[in-house]
Amino acid sequence: MIIAYSTAPNETIANEIAHYLINEKLAACVNLIPQVKSIYHWDNKIIEDNEVLMMIKSEKSK
Repeated sequence: MIIAYSTAPNETIANEIAHYLINEKLAACVNLIPQVKSIYHWDNKIIEDNEVLMMIKSEKSK
């Protein structure tokens, strides 16, 4: 089993991605962790965004 982490801009999109991954059998489970603050560089600026963290559990082959 592998665990991949990704973020989505809001819970609606995270939920859509999670359902797609489960329906296509690309993941066994996706945990959605709301209200994650991401701080990163973009266009030579420091950006702060509220996002939803997705913890995706799958198999290496997928």
